[in-house]
Amino acid sequence: MSKSHRYHSTFRIPNQLIVDATLSFSARRLGVVLYSRRNPLGCCRKSLAELAGLSGLSVTTIRKAIEELASAEYIVHIRTHRYNEQLGRMVYDKNVYHCLLPTIENFTMVPWRIFDAPMTCGAFVAALYLYYRAGNNSRCFPSLSAICQGIGASMATVCRARKILDTVRLFCVLQCKKLNRAFSSNSYHILQQAAVDVSIPSSSAPRPSPQLIGIAPFPCLLKHSTGQLLLQAFSFLRGIIKIVKQYLDLDNVRFIRTRKEKIKNFHIFTNT
Repeated sequence: MSKSHRYHSTFRIPNQLIVDATLSFSARRLGVVLYSRRNPLGCCRKSLAELAGLSGLSVTTIRKAIEELASAEYIVHIRTHRYNEQLGRMVYDKNVYHCLLPTIENFTMVPWRIFDAPMTCGAFVAALYLYYRAGNNSRCFPSLSAICQGIGASMATVCRARKILDTVRLFCVLQCKKLNRAFSSNSYHILQQAAVDVSIPSSSAPRPSPQLIGIAPFPCLLKHSTGQLLLQAFSFLRGIIKIVKQYLDLDNVRFIRTRKEKIKNFHIFTNT
């Protein structure tokens, strides 16, 4: 573990790299790797094999992503050479990537543990967008359509990414409902520790029943953050108290109305 990883749990990523829908998911993922590993001068010197190990992409995909980032003017690709004594000629050395976008302003703080969680490129970009929407807070609540529009993905891709992010424990996804039992935007709580031993759920794997989806986030909160659990419990109790109070007020109104009708009928009966 390097000193920067040991003393700093987050790194800076420019917001333009996250929300640029013209870039593919793999190009944005590689861009995050390059911007996170750059030196104070803005340069990153890595081989294709090292970039493949850091990003989880193939070498062919990395070559295409480098061309895409260079054409969009996010990086400058500089090829270097060295002399090989065994071959007796010049050979290619590690490439140098100069990152052009500054991170003094308009940046997002992303934790280093995002590279430890196994997930697809779409889920990786969706996680970046959630960190971007959260800002300095520990939660955000964008709708699925807002995420689709923010990263330039389809609804199916965002739904799969939501399940993956909940599985790898980068975020705790809570399905929120209104008082009229209509679904609202999901609430995404940033967790402090990711699960690195969780595999990505496939389509053939058994899925939980819809009845268990609403119960699953609370053990997740209890396991990862007790403070968030207490906050959710207090808000839940506050909602129950509000509903019971409204119900009691409604019963009180009904009781008074019925009592008034009985008194009125009694006076009518006595007068006759």
